[in-house]
Amino acid sequence: MEGKESFVCKLKKSLYGLKQVPRSWYKNILGYFVNIGFSKCFSDSDLYVLNQEKDMVLILLYVDDLLITRNNDVIIQECISKLKATFEMIDLGLLHCYL
Repeated sequence: MEGKESFVCKLKKSLYGLKQVPRSWYKNILGYFVNIGFSKCFSDSDLYVLNQEKDMVLILLYVDDLLITRNNDVIIQECISKLKATFEMIDLGLLHCYL
């Protein structure tokens, strides 16, 4: 546009492909996990733990993939339902192979 070459636009959210997107995603997902009761593991920054009396849920985050494990099927279904309500996601079922 003529006369507006020196104007700059400020983005209100991250756009796919920009270098600040991963930082924004991790900040967003960390805030979400903490908000629903998870705590970040001290020894692994991508591991989130939820302890409820005798029940435990572990979520391992790798880029935009989540590995979720637990010792109670009801609690894991609640966590998956909460995640699906907030984020667009697909449940691929049971894990068969992990590197």
